[in-house]
Amino acid sequence: MESNGGSVVDGFSLDGLYQQLKEVDSMDQRVAEMIRTTSWRQSRLVKELKRPGHEGYDSWPSQDDLEEQLEMLSSLKCHLGDFSLSLRKTANILSRPKLRPLTILDMPDEILIDIFGYVKGREPPDRLLDSSPMGQCEVKNLRLTCRRFCNLSSHLLIRLVRVELNSSSLLRLEEISRHPIIRKGVRGVRVLLHFYDSGLANDIWTFADHNAGQLREETELIERSAPSTLLNSSKEMILEAAKKVRPILESWEGFVRGTPDDPACENDLRYRMLLRRAHEEYRRRFADQERLREDGSFIRAVAAAIARMPTAKRLELRDEDFNSTMRRAGYFAQADDNEVLVQDMLLPITWEEARLHGLGQPPAEVLVKLPGAIHKAGALLTGLDIEVSPPEDYAVPAPSEEDCHDLTAAVQKLKTFNFRTRCLKGPSFWPAREPAEVEDLGRFLTALLDTESMEDVRLSFNSLWDSESPPLFSLGYTITLRTWQNLRFLSLDAVPIHLAELERLINQLDRPKIVRIDGMHLLSGSWAEGLDILRRKFTNYSSFNNPSGAECEVLSDEEKEAIFARPPTDRWATTRAERYLLGYIDQNPFRDRTLSNAE
Repeated sequence: MESNGGSVVDGFSLDGLYQQLKEVDSMDQRVAEMIRTTSWRQSRLVKELKRPGHEGYDSWPSQDDLEEQLEMLSSLKCHLGDFSLSLRKTANILSRPKLRPLTILDMPDEILIDIFGYVKGREPPDRLLDSSPMGQCEVKNLRLTCRRFCNLSSHLLIRLVRVELNSSSLLRLEEISRHPIIRKGVRGVRVLLHFYDSGLANDIWTFADHNAGQLREETELIERSAPSTLLNSSKEMILEAAKKVRPILESWEGFVRGTPDDPACENDLRYRMLLRRAHEEYRRRFADQERLREDGSFIRAVAAAIARMPTAKRLELRDEDFNSTMRRAGYFAQADDNEVLVQDMLLPITWEEARLHGLGQPPAEVLVKLPGAIHKAGALLTGLDIEVSPPEDYAVPAPSEEDCHDLTAAVQKLKTFNFRTRCLKGPSFWPAREPAEVEDLGRFLTALLDTESMEDVRLSFNSLWDSESPPLFSLGYTITLRTWQNLRFLSLDAVPIHLAELERLINQLDRPKIVRIDGMHLLSGSWAEGLDILRRKFTNYSSFNNPSGAECEVLSDEEKEAIFARPPTDRWATTRAERYLLGYIDQNPFRDRTLSNAE
């Protein structure tokens, strides 16, 4: 039977039930508000009655009356809940005959998208986008289930895209950025700036000498390690692998010395053929790289791709990727498979490798030009991460005035910034950096930090200097341009700074939640004054370790330990310096030491 457009069963209509539900829900909300108001009045009355001379509450109901009102309202809310549940059950009974059986495919897209997000698992913070790909297998299986599942889960497939300075990698980035679904889930792009060197590409003898030298170094290291269990292999296995590599070394080193090919020696010809084949491919890859660099097409293409991906707000620039599959194979694999050896010769080099072997300049122009190109393409970065090994000369990424303007324009919405120079060889291995050389690096960083929007800033310069070669330059001026009122996290590692710059930085900051200072080198002033300055903004989650310069240069090891050491059994304990910074003790440990010596 139909009545008023609704289904009627036993005197009930769905339309009437839904109308009653709306009225009951509205009444339930009003009762809940009355309960909150009455509870507040009761608690306020109790509080005020305890105060001597309380006035102004004579017109309020008594405490007993308020208690009675609360009981009545709570009972009414309970009855309304029961009535609402009864109405919903009746509506379900009336609706069921009219409904077809429902499956997961009947769910709205929005709910399915949320479900698939839970299937993949919790997303990492932006700075950990390259962490373990949780849920990747599950997402791949979802995409294979049906077309609708594929369309609704494909945005979960890729969160970080890696792109290298070659055509095939750039093509993959472009394809992802043009995919109507997958591109919506990309949150960041990592640009890898390892590169192919012109000297190795243009001269096969240089190429042969370089690779023979690396192989000989590995072989000698392996042979020295043979008596130990370092390689988790028997001595016989190690020596057998070295025995296989020796003829390859002899062939390549003979080639470098100019020894002609020996047609009578099949192995010698084969090893030299491997060398020539590898060099030919290396030349091809170098030519491809240079074509993308010379006309600026690589920078333009990456910028355009990022602009096409609506959630790609993070840019990472690195010269090495520890999670990449492009890693040098193990020594045993090289000894057993000549093709593995060829692939190892075709690996691009890091900036530090180029410096170590006296090779050419890295593609540092990408550091300077790409952020500005992204901004001009219409995208706004909120995260920028730069981690490169130190080049031969820090004047390499020297930005022009126009470059600095473009960089600053590109970072006006930047929230997180990380700059870290890292190297395998310690700073003392290299000549000390001159102030004029570091000045170009400072201009580059100053342009990138010139924004008020920063929330998380991490700077690490521990590859520029160490205790054996202390810095002759300051980089403190790079972090004192803006006030950074939104800053929550500040990490300064091995930053050389003047006391006046440190004070300016601290005075400009609102109190951030976390400040981590490790290895800061004070170029002027005293650490006694420095601790007084830091104390103004130091918080419970902050840390202060391993300072140098000023008084630290004349402290004995025992005095340093008394001020900065943590108990070996509790690495979370605070040092004496940190206790002063946190306000737990009143005596500045540097001044305390001075007074003690005076006594």
